[in-house]
Amino acid sequence: MPKVSSKLEQTINFEKYINKYKKLEIQFFKDEKEGQIYFDFEDTVRDFINKFDFNEVTIHPPLENFELEYILFRDKESFLKNVRKAVELSNEFKIKINLLWHARWNLEFLKYAITPYIKEALNIIGDSNVNILLENSTLTLDRKSISVLEYCDYINSPKVKFCLDICHVYCHANMYKTDINTCVSELIDKEKLKKHLYQVHFSYTANNDGYIDKTTHGIVHPNLELVKKDVQLLKELGTDENVIFVTEIGEKDYINRPDQVREIEFLEQTKF
Repeated sequence: MPKVSSKLEQTINFEKYINKYKKLEIQFFKDEKEGQIYFDFEDTVRDFINKFDFNEVTIHPPLENFELEYILFRDKESFLKNVRKAVELSNEFKIKINLLWHARWNLEFLKYAITPYIKEALNIIGDSNVNILLENSTLTLDRKSISVLEYCDYINSPKVKFCLDICHVYCHANMYKTDINTCVSELIDKEKLKKHLYQVHFSYTANNDGYIDKTTHGIVHPNLELVKKDVQLLKELGTDENVIFVTEIGEKDYINRPDQVREIEFLEQTKF
């Protein structure tokens, strides 16, 4: 699943991949309004449908102050409005729409803070082709587990799934000065991962960092062998061939996106 911005002019090198895999993730950005808590993705999805051939799209909210707890604390209707719009567009165009959200709080906080609204969203979603995806953040209140994975297991709905950002796991390992294998064994329950994992944000974390120097966060793998190493790590965790790999690559050239194209080519050379 290639990851693109909401600007069509930044997709010039992705048409063949979107049309080949029939999937994409769209990153949205915060506008200039102070305190913005709602973003409108309808026009963008319609524009992409007119240009590309795909049957599934993941909607990634803006990066600043869009954690799910913060949105629900401010105004639950902004969250539910997005859910309603996703259902409408999914039904109209017969596509799958995944609404992705980050969350930072620990499991107990999440249970009491977001569950009523998640259940309300699930009532809106019903049997439509819409999912809610919860992604692990770089900084969380829980050092010993991935709270959103635990929350997916707690809510136990086929419409609430987990997005594993492998860069964020590497950041966690680097913050706490542990190796990646020890880190994942402590953080991730393999059985819960097998049950709830839907997609992986796939990228490289450089210089044992990823959180101090932002240029080391979420970048292209330097070579094919390191791609294979991270794919093997995911396989050992129980990831199977049905999980979607989203190439979430930060780079300097966001028009041509050469680094993400390279990451896709690396993955295409890697047997799962």
